[in-house]
Amino acid sequence: MPTHWIYDREKLKEVLGKEGMKTPAFFKTPSCPFYSSKEFIGHYEHGMSSPYGEQGEMVLKFLEKNNGSIDSGRQFSDYLYEWGMSFTGRKDHATKLFLEAAEKMKSESADANIFPVAGADDEQANCFFKVAPIFASTYSIPK
Repeated sequence: MPTHWIYDREKLKEVLGKEGMKTPAFFKTPSCPFYSSKEFIGHYEHGMSSPYGEQGEMVLKFLEKNNGSIDSGRQFSDYLYEWGMSFTGRKDHATKLFLEAAEKMKSESADANIFPVAGADDEQANCFFKVAPIFASTYSIPK
């Protein structure tokens, strides 16, 4: 996502240049002001997922691992915790808050149930997109 999070039209013109403005969808130089492949090795090269895309992949992998079902909130929060602790890409605000709260709880008890207490008090849109695949996994077509 070479122009991810660039909303200022003048900045976008500066980044894309005259030729890039003609076909911005095909601009290949990663220019996001909040993350880069230099800062996060192994992430965010041209054609790779954005940080939100990586979180979406995490949700889909969770569902795949669990045959498309969620037995409990704890099951998902434990998976999210393990993923977040090993994730080397850009962590958003909600993920950072979740991991901080979970770490505090786990330091007090290694088997702490971090669901729902460790959930981040965050209303950014990236918190909501995780709901769609989880909701879809619970849908069944009547016979």
